[in-house]
Order: sequence, then C-alpha cells, then structure tokens
Amino acid sequence: MDVPVIGHFNDGVGVFYAEDVLNGAAIRVRFTWSVPSDGAPRWEQAFSADLGVTWEANWRMKFVRAKEPS
Repeated sequence: MDVPVIGHFNDGVGVFYAEDVLNGAAIRVRFTWSVPSDGAPRWEQAFSADLGVTWEANWRMKFVRAKEPS
C-alpha cells in the first residue's frame, strides 16, 4: 500500500499531497484530478524535493470512456 494522501476537491479540481521517500530522500508527492471541458478526466502525479517550492510532473493520464463491445 502507498502512503496516505491528504487533500480535497475545490471547483472541480482535486489536489492531494503525500510525504514519501524516493531513492532514500524525502519527497512530497502531489496528485491532481481534473475534468476539463472535453469531459475526459485527467490525473497527474508530481514530485517535489524542496517541500513543494518546485514540482516535477512525472506521470499524466487522460481517461476516455471505452466503446461498448459490438
């Protein structure tokens, strides 16, 4: 299991943070959920090694609805 995250949704955007360790160094992790006008939810993971002053996004996903099988 991963470390716990803390955050909330505000105006349709969810931002959640966690404290973790990467290669022996403490990092802060940010997870962002959003649903742009095209209706396809987005998720992003970013790491910060300086307590959230700067962020490096390292994983982004766009979710699309699967087509119904024929």
